[in-house]
Amino acid sequence: MKIEAPLVPDATYVSELRALGDMLDSVHFALPGLGAFDARQHAKGDRKDILDVLQDLPGVPRYLLLNGRMLPPERYLDRHAMRELAQELDTLRTEAGLVGIVVADFHLLRALGAAAPGICSKLEAVPSVNAMIDSPARLNAVLNAVKGSGFAMPSRVILDRSLNRDFTMLERTSKAARKRLPAAEIVLLANEGCLPQCPYKGAHNAHVAMVNLGLCEERTHEANREFACLKAFVNNPAMLLASPYIRPEDAAHYEGVADVLKVCGRTRGPEFLRRVVRGYVDEQWEGNLLEMLDAVGDASHLLHVENKSLPSDFLNKMTSCDQDCDRCGACTPLLERAFRRLPVRL
Repeated sequence: MKIEAPLVPDATYVSELRALGDMLDSVHFALPGLGAFDARQHAKGDRKDILDVLQDLPGVPRYLLLNGRMLPPERYLDRHAMRELAQELDTLRTEAGLVGIVVADFHLLRALGAAAPGICSKLEAVPSVNAMIDSPARLNAVLNAVKGSGFAMPSRVILDRSLNRDFTMLERTSKAARKRLPAAEIVLLANEGCLPQCPYKGAHNAHVAMVNLGLCEERTHEANREFACLKAFVNNPAMLLASPYIRPEDAAHYEGVADVLKVCGRTRGPEFLRRVVRGYVDEQWEGNLLEMLDAVGDASHLLHVENKSLPSDFLNKMTSCDQDCDRCGACTPLLERAFRRLPVRL
């Protein structure tokens, strides 16, 4: 399995990515100054730093993240602002080898295409994992939206993380994607670590967008800790096993239905990214599994899942999970074997 990795301006990390050779499929990056369009809190730093490290990865396809959940409606209707953004994309295409954008907001996609069709036709529009392509029907609906946008069709299809634990639907959707776009790569998000079918995700993404637009203060982590996913993991550790991440040891099980594992966690810094990329390249990780995961990684100082203590048939056990924890109880022996709470450190 090849790797798609976040790009951050750290010389050691970029050097390790370069050393992967053909295993490095592509990189994605956010650009400082475009925070309102980002699905994470504002990228910090000088955009020149990002452009400089792009030059250190010659020939590697690169994608700009414009994957925020939403903008105020008047922003889409501001054709001048849309043309300015499109012009910036064109500059990145010609000077930095930009291949395409990753997008979750199809209002934005269509507004850009309408404002600057000549520019947009030269760039791929890759639906974000948050487009939630989890079935052939959803796949066709999303690709139809791209087809009419003025952007080029994508050379990759990122499937929803829920399919990581549903091989029947994964195979159906992957087959439908290969039929619709025969040359496209099938990409799976490897290490997000959020709740299965997370009921908080829509609101969470909207909260981040509101922060990035300057509409409210940054308290998303606090809200998640008190009322949402992080609270759920602490209260019910079985969800740590049900979360639809792909363990490094299980990567080979996805060969044939997918081509690329996408690593996430760009806001966690280069040390985290180096650890995760190495783990998936080596297909093994010894230590707390939460230290490999993005979303639930915030709880790694409180909760510990010893990865090597999970059984070799862990993936097979979890693909039959329906998250009805009160009825099932299958995770109880796994938790007794691999999970412990950590003491609070002051």
